[in-house]
Amino acid sequence: MSKEKYVISKEACEADINDKVCPRCGRKIQALETVNNGGNPTFWRGCTHGSDSGGHFSIGVNIETFNLAKKAVLDDVLISSFNIKISNEADFEYYYQEQTQKICSIIERLEGYKCKSFKPRFTKEELYESWLSRNGGK
Repeated sequence: MSKEKYVISKEACEADINDKVCPRCGRKIQALETVNNGGNPTFWRGCTHGSDSGGHFSIGVNIETFNLAKKAVLDDVLISSFNIKISNEADFEYYYQEQTQKICSIIERLEGYKCKSFKPRFTKEELYESWLSRNGGK
């Protein structure tokens, strides 16, 4: 890109990375040069793990979260969509990274629940009513 004014500079983007890694592959998050939805040049955080499209945008996760998620995926007991038909290594790699990212998201959500000020969206009774309404009950 040319020497245009960036909406978010490379330096500002890098300042927000804080040793985060990609929740799909575990590589260090970096500042990726791109354009925003308005077509203006900017930098966003992400990873370029084998992507021809310029990268996967992500704020990243800490390495401990990634390593825990990877263990959970390799144990194959949590969330698994590996029952879909995988016919080659590229398909396997895609679904492996998808599962790792999903588990990272779950771990981060669980960590947020530790906060003393966290309040769930529902009481048990409200959750029951919500399930009933979504499943044709009552």
